[in-house]
Amino acid sequence: MMSAEDILSNGTREGCLEPERGKSPELFERIFDNMNMLIAYMDRDFNFLKVNGAYAKAGAHEPEFFTGKNHFDLYPNEENQVIFRRVVETGEPNTVLARPFEYKEYPERGITYWNWTLQPVKETGGGVSGVVLTLYDVTEQVRAEKHVRQAHAELEARVQERTEALSHANQALQSEIAERKRMELELENHLSRLDTLLEISKLVMAEKTIDGLLQQTADAALKLVQANVAVCGHGFENEAFRILASSRGAGMPGCPPGENFTIRRGGVYLDVIEKGETLRLNREELTGHPNWWGLPEGHFSLDGLLAVPIAGEEGSHNGLLMLSDKVEGDFTEEDESLLQQLAALASLALQHIEAHISLERSNREMQDFTFIASHDLQEPLRKIQAFATRIEQKYSGLLDATGTDYLHRMVKASGRMQQMIIDLLAYSRIATKGEPFVQVDLEVTASAVLSDLEITIAETGAQVEIGPLPVIEADALQMHQLLQNLIANAIKFHKPGVAPVVKVCCLNGSLAENGLAPAASRPKAAGLLSMVTLAIEDNGIGFEEEFTGRIFQPFQRLNSRCDYEGNGIGLAICRQIVDRHGGAVDARSAPGEGSKFIITLPRKHNGDERVH
Repeated sequence: MMSAEDILSNGTREGCLEPERGKSPELFERIFDNMNMLIAYMDRDFNFLKVNGAYAKAGAHEPEFFTGKNHFDLYPNEENQVIFRRVVETGEPNTVLARPFEYKEYPERGITYWNWTLQPVKETGGGVSGVVLTLYDVTEQVRAEKHVRQAHAELEARVQERTEALSHANQALQSEIAERKRMELELENHLSRLDTLLEISKLVMAEKTIDGLLQQTADAALKLVQANVAVCGHGFENEAFRILASSRGAGMPGCPPGENFTIRRGGVYLDVIEKGETLRLNREELTGHPNWWGLPEGHFSLDGLLAVPIAGEEGSHNGLLMLSDKVEGDFTEEDESLLQQLAALASLALQHIEAHISLERSNREMQDFTFIASHDLQEPLRKIQAFATRIEQKYSGLLDATGTDYLHRMVKASGRMQQMIIDLLAYSRIATKGEPFVQVDLEVTASAVLSDLEITIAETGAQVEIGPLPVIEADALQMHQLLQNLIANAIKFHKPGVAPVVKVCCLNGSLAENGLAPAASRPKAAGLLSMVTLAIEDNGIGFEEEFTGRIFQPFQRLNSRCDYEGNGIGLAICRQIVDRHGGAVDARSAPGEGSKFIITLPRKHNGDERVH
């Protein structure tokens, strides 16, 4: 069983206090601010970076009040400061139980007691960049314990004085024990519901379709809050709300997906959507609500209502998750909080699905455009080349030297343009025409590349050394193209009169450990994966490192076409391939000193591509 504190602890160890790329900052803020525990995020000098609403409320301030202020300027305590500094220096968390505290500016509160934990926030390299302080108010618990001890002492005194008082004291003690057991049971139930929410979140986030997501969300809501009716819809159009998913308890009448309710502006349902606010009403509050206009004829009556908005693409509220008829009693604040968290997860998953749908649509449009562009552009070129060839064959005798030179230039230029179109088509197909990821032995792939380059190697006298290379999950054809482009480039850009020497190997350690590239250059998604680092090194002409970014752009060249043939598309294709695999590419070079291209690639993938 994992508590909210465990989840936060895991997050601080992995540096996950900020939302992941592509995920909604609004969702992160909502979860952060809705946590009941007090949370403060500080830098390593204990200056506040961010606090949640509960922390700010405890200090009777707004969250912005704390930003930039030092914790020990506000709450000086030498003993605590020693503990805080030790956590920063050792990187080990520290927990303190029932620590007394008194708000000097609010003496009327008296002494309060707190359980608090200080967790280090670690950087990728292991250094501590800050700390997260989480606090639980246990004042009532401490006071209750003191009260029990005092009651017990009084009981002993009364036993000595009067036997009759024993019965009354014993009853009071039993009542207090029963109350504590009740509180413990409530806490256990709350933690159990949080565990249920965690399991549900995995199912919700795994959904790939909007209909499946909404049905999963409706089913989850029914289980999480213990209600009898759950409906979930997405999309208000023409003032009509379309239910896309519903879930019912045993014996409840059904409401099949697709049923339409005509909603007039200002009704209870649209209030939730238009205002983006949660609505929690019991039966009397619902029927007496000024915006409640009843139900369609023949519809069963609703015993209470709990509704939260769902945010779709770009965070706009255009969906609804609604519960009614709780199994026992009315909907509570805890029910509301849990449903808000579920709706937030559903919103995030919905945005991901919509973004994926949009991406697929863009890819299809790109494929269509690429086909049309390549066909329509190549057809006029073929005519230019055909007519130029006819002129050269039939009318070359009528042209002077200048005319003949112009004709040759036109033929060569059209040929270059045709090759650029072919290269551009190949470049665009990296992401849209890739194959599923499979187990690829890069050493075998490199050997196949050398076989393909056999003639070039023989003509240049090149020496290519292939070291031990790993097996990874990748697109086999694209790995072949990646290594072939890099090795061919290393051979092509050799010094005049010097035989090229090319070395291909796998480096040990990370990029940073090899002094090749900062860790920040690696994709966030790949940061959690086991990575391999490849190096392709040559003794060629090299280049100024300030042009490193430029050489990976399409049709960018650093050398004259007269000196070295090509259109400048090879390295751009390499970057496209590496990006598709969730890796990174970098280069180190100096004029006349050769070049070293460094590639990082994940050994395995998290299911973004199907592995065969």
